[in-house]
Amino acid sequence: MKSRITHYLGHQTLLIAQIIFLLFFVQLFLIDVGRVDGTSMESTMVDQEFFFVDRLSLLFRQPHRYEVIQFFHPLRENHVVVKRIIGLPGETINIRSDKIVITQADGQELTLEEPYLSDSVRTLIKPGWNARFVIPTDSYFLLGDNRNFSVDSREFGPVHRKYITGIVNTLHMPFSDVKKR
Repeated sequence: MKSRITHYLGHQTLLIAQIIFLLFFVQLFLIDVGRVDGTSMESTMVDQEFFFVDRLSLLFRQPHRYEVIQFFHPLRENHVVVKRIIGLPGETINIRSDKIVITQADGQELTLEEPYLSDSVRTLIKPGWNARFVIPTDSYFLLGDNRNFSVDSREFGPVHRKYITGIVNTLHMPFSDVKKR
């Protein structure tokens, strides 16, 4: 009888260890859950809203312009934040009269269309900040959607690809305790 109980407990312990390993693997390499901390991405995402982070996609491709991503903040160690990709590697960003003008790697210029911004949002440059950013290889220019209240690449510059942890999926999760908009 004792060996059957020991055998059963051994199987249960192994099963629990496998489940813990699987959950750890999924969180580390495939999908993570995050929570918005602050107002820098309003109105796309609101403070305390839950979201999924897709870690898998970026193993097979590079991030795209306009994607909302999660990354390690360059000025705050081990702190992850969410911003939108505006500029890609090799491009030059110029902020002129509240507009973002991008000179692409091939020399083409485009004025960024940003329908996701609310009418009251302005892309301003504070005194002492650069209005022109040359984005190095493997780096991205990131801005919050609530530019008036966002610490982003205007302040800390382009972010290297190695600091990007995944793509944010803003589908509302059923257990999110966000106030109704």
